[in-house]
Amino acid sequence: MGGTPQAPLRVAVLDVPPGDADRLVEFLELRVDDRAGRLFFGRDGETIVLLFEDADASLPDELVGEYLVAVGLSDPVDDLGGGNGVSGSSGTRIAAAHEQALRALERAREQVAPDRGALVAFDEISRQGVLAFLARTDARAVAQATLAPLVEHDETSGSSLVETVRVWLEHGAQFDATAQQLGVHRHTVRSRIALAERLLGRDLSGFHARADLWAALLAVG
Repeated sequence: MGGTPQAPLRVAVLDVPPGDADRLVEFLELRVDDRAGRLFFGRDGETIVLLFEDADASLPDELVGEYLVAVGLSDPVDDLGGGNGVSGSSGTRIAAAHEQALRALERAREQVAPDRGALVAFDEISRQGVLAFLARTDARAVAQATLAPLVEHDETSGSSLVETVRVWLEHGAQFDATAQQLGVHRHTVRSRIALAERLLGRDLSGFHARADLWAALLAVG
């Protein structure tokens, strides 16, 4: 319902609030009337898709606060490729923004609680990189199993292997920088990393092993 907004615009996707769908639709219908073609919305199964001008960016926040729902927000679409409608190159760009909003919605759902909604913008995900996104999708159980030897050692021995490995990877596997942040000697860091390698059964001297371990750390949070 409503007209097509002009660029720059955004796409938002939100979950339909249980038992409150009619009130939400009425709210949006009023907004469509007020905005005279600057807002479009439609229901897609158990979600509602919004298309709105970037200048009206406060709308998703209002929905989160009022209906306690999860909302995913796309990056701005600055260029519709010369089209004024949702077709051709403009439709392709809007479709890409819709996909961004869906990915952001998945992350927002992780943050929703009974007493609060959640809004996640796609750029929050893209800033973390592809590896972070892949690690958060369906790898948590695998990641927990990967890190279990380190976690168990820390719990039984009072060591800090998980923290040391995390800081070491954050510093590009540099022992001196890691030691400085942790406040220990670099030889202590070397000993901890060597122990982590033995417990994991992995040689962490190569990029792929480090990347895999970093993805596991991202997945468990």
